[in-house]
Amino acid sequence: MKKQSEKAKRDARMRPVAEALAAVDAAASSGEIQERGLLVTLAVSRWYGTGNDADVVSEVAERAKSRGFIGSFSKRSMERKHLEAINRVTSEARKYHKRMALPWGDSMERLLSVETYFEYKSKMTAYEHEFNQAVAAFLLLYPDLIGKQKERLGSLFKESDYPSVAALRERFRFRLAVDRLPQADTSDLRLALGAEQAEEIRADMEKRTHDAVAASVRDIYERMMDAVVHVREKLSEHDSIGPKALESLRDVCLLLPKLNLMHDPNISALGTQIMAELGDMDREAVKEDAALRTQTVQKADALLNKMALFKSALQKGA
Repeated sequence: MKKQSEKAKRDARMRPVAEALAAVDAAASSGEIQERGLLVTLAVSRWYGTGNDADVVSEVAERAKSRGFIGSFSKRSMERKHLEAINRVTSEARKYHKRMALPWGDSMERLLSVETYFEYKSKMTAYEHEFNQAVAAFLLLYPDLIGKQKERLGSLFKESDYPSVAALRERFRFRLAVDRLPQADTSDLRLALGAEQAEEIRADMEKRTHDAVAASVRDIYERMMDAVVHVREKLSEHDSIGPKALESLRDVCLLLPKLNLMHDPNISALGTQIMAELGDMDREAVKEDAALRTQTVQKADALLNKMALFKSALQKGA
């Protein structure tokens, strides 16, 4: 009876994991993911105002009487502060892009929920506009800034380090591409390649889609686990937790409905549980009450163990 009871408990614990894996399989094979998701790619190119100066290396090598390769010298031809606005909006856009969309395979593409598309597109359009404004402001000052860099760099200054305004403008690009997910339908290839080859291609496409979906779902669990680990570490190492750690945790939980393309009830339930057991904690009470703090850490551990089961299963199933 005891063995049967333990088996029943283990089966009950693993049942949600099996359901999650089945949801991944169904989405990859039925075409559901193609209906629910889009592939988005963000590519931002910039001029960094840096470059290697071979002449400096040659001078050092000559003075030291060195031979062969001795290294390189990276020179900042434009002070970082003048590119700060461009760099800031680039960083913010990339963080938002990564936050709102899940990884997809090994490419730069990320998986975005169709339901979130208009919100995402509106925000990215605003970032693109801000990026272009920052670039325009920099290019307006660029000719005068070159003169200031000449004073700063002294004999290290080289006119050739500075592209023309027209050429530099082409270095700055903010590109957002949106595509549909590939379909594993190869019926149009049967006549050209034959049924056997077409089926082989279809099976390969379906497997790659399955692996990519599993990796995307795994990323959701990793986000939740990272947030919980951060809170747990603060409680166990510092006996208290600051507002930023809790804000991060809540942000992850509130974002889950926009990331959960599989409509997996386990992800929704875990998000609700994390909010109830950790996100809504009374920071002052936890700080003052050692027993409550220990209890909260134990809840975090239980959540991490539960999420680790899902993550491990998705890893093995990919």
